[in-house]
Order: sequence, then structure tokens, then C-alpha cells
Amino acid sequence: MARYARWIGMGIVGGTLWLTASAAGAQPIAPASPPSERIGIFAADVRFALPSLAPSDAIATPRGLKLDQLPERGLGFDLGAHVYPLRWKNGALGIGATMLFGRGRKPPADPVEGQPPPNPEPPTVETRIRAITPQVSLNFGRRQGWSYISGGIGTMTREIERSDTPAATDDPPRVRTINYGGGARWFVSDHLAVSFDLRFYRVGAQSETVPDLPNQSLFVISAGISLK
Repeated sequence: MARYARWIGMGIVGGTLWLTASAAGAQPIAPASPPSERIGIFAADVRFALPSLAPSDAIATPRGLKLDQLPERGLGFDLGAHVYPLRWKNGALGIGATMLFGRGRKPPADPVEGQPPPNPEPPTVETRIRAITPQVSLNFGRRQGWSYISGGIGTMTREIERSDTPAATDDPPRVRTINYGGGARWFVSDHLAVSFDLRFYRVGAQSETVPDLPNQSLFVISAGISLK
């Protein structure tokens, strides 16, 4: 009888161990801590830019041009880099800078049919802008996508050149420029986003240029990609 009791006891112990192991194996594995949803520490932008060049009689007349001879819009690109030293659950404070390059070109209008071409032929006119603009931004959203408003004070150069007249200088002066605007970034992967930016530039008078350039307000739309 003792022999049977020993086997029964061993069976109970074995069964208990098997049930314990089975129960332990059935327990779900504790999930890893979820990644932070806060905006990342860094973002860089590479975007095509469409600047409005804001032609005016104050620019055209001193250069012997008519208003319709100045380019109204340009093409270019902007490059930016931003860091976010202060971050919270649904936002961040950012510090960075953007470099903007733009150029617009307008050739002479086609001659009217049946009329002789003008003599001399009107020149092609080219406008170029270059800006370096530091920015402070307030960002709203999370790691995979956020919008922002930003602004800052930087500098810009402007050049307006006629094809029949050599450039007045190879090193145009930089003037103070206030920029403000906003945009958004939507990340389609861990490191790549689609982004856009809408920005106003208030440019001071460029008095060292001959002829002078007046104050201007330029509007720039840009779209491209962001990396983090």
C-alpha cells in the first residue's frame, strides 16, 4: 500500500508541476514600454520654393523698365534645420534657421502679329533673392506629425538685373528681414516626412544698391520633405 501511495504522491506532484508550467506558459508576455510620442529632438527640411517677387513701379521705373517687365514669381528652394530642446506631450519649442534661394526670369513679350518688333529689343529681366533667417517655432502635435508657427529676424539680398546691363555689384548688401509663417510635417516612415511651409518676409530697404530697392513684403510657398 505504501508503494502505491508513493506512486500516487509522485503523480500528484508531477501533475501539479505540469499544471503550474502550463499556466505560466499561458500568461501573456508583458509588452515593452511604448516609444515616446513626443516630437523628436531634430528635424531638417529640403523643399522647393515658389516666391512671390512683388514687382512695383518703385523698382521698375529707376531701372528704365515697365512694371510688366519684372518677373512676378520665381522658383527656388529652401533648406532648414531645427532642434527642439523643450518638448512636452503634445508640443515642443524649436530653434533653427532656414536658407532661401529664389530666382525669377522674364523675357521680352512676343511681338504683336502684323507689327514690327521694337528696336531696340526689350531686355530679359532677372530677379534673385537669397535669405538666411533664424526662427523660433511653437510646434503642436506628436512624433509622427505636427504643425507649427514660427518667426524670426534674419537677412536677405535682392538683385534685379537686365540682360543688356552688367550687374551693378557681385556682392549685394544684406538687409534686415523679418519672417513669420507656419507649416506642417507628416511622417510617412520613422525618418521621412512630407512637409510644407507658408511664409512672409518683410524686407528692409536696400539703400546701397544702385538704384535703391524699397521695402518689400514677399510671400513664399514651399513644399518638400523633412528628415528626423
